Amino acid sequence: MKKEERTRNKDGRYCKENYSEYIGKKYGRLTILEIYSLENRIECKCRCECGTIKEYRFNSLLTGGTKSCGCIIKNSEYENLVGRRFGRLVVVEELQKSKLSQARYKCRCDCGNEIEVYGANLLYNQTTSCGCIHEIALYNDTIPKSNKSGVKGVYYDERSKQWVAKLTCKGTVYRKSFSRFQFDEAVAHRKYLEEKYHKPFKDEYKKFKNSKGA
Repeated sequence: MKKEERTRNKDGRYCKENYSEYIGKKYGRLTILEIYSLENRIECKCRCECGTIKEYRFNSLLTGGTKSCGCIIKNSEYENLVGRRFGRLVVVEELQKSKLSQARYKCRCDCGNEIEVYGANLLYNQTTSCGCIHEIALYNDTIPKSNKSGVKGVYYDERSKQWVAKLTCKGTVYRKSFSRFQFDEAVAHRKYLEEKYHKPFKDEYKKFKNSKGA
């Protein structure tokens, strides 16, 4: 793109301009949203094609010194995202770009769900799962204050006069009742349910956290 020249006066200084005329113009991958004066320079807020909004020096845009938010160096990576893994997501298909020309991809999560993700969110590690990793993090051993048995997932049902062992996993409720004399059996069954349904998710979450810290 040809560099834009600004008008100078006889002293060599830039003449005053109507900077509002530049709003909406595009330089490289950046579109100007706002222009304002900051100390002795002109600054502008821009949206990059990848969706990032940042502030830049106006002169740097005009001279071509700034062409993107930094993602331009990764342009070649966008062409090769299909098949790549980002956290728990594997890119399976490139989709039509958004209205703002942002690259979009269909990704399959390790849990089996499929979601649509912006390419920039993948490259900058802002999206690493379909959301299930946050659900996995909820599988903790904290006992609610309303619990009176001292064991999470075990409570006494006054109506049936029975102990109940209950566990919810991914929307499915697992529940089994025991007589008023079988508290230990109810606790044991709750532990069994945790080992069968929650432990795999807890292990997966630990693995995920360790990989993030590596």
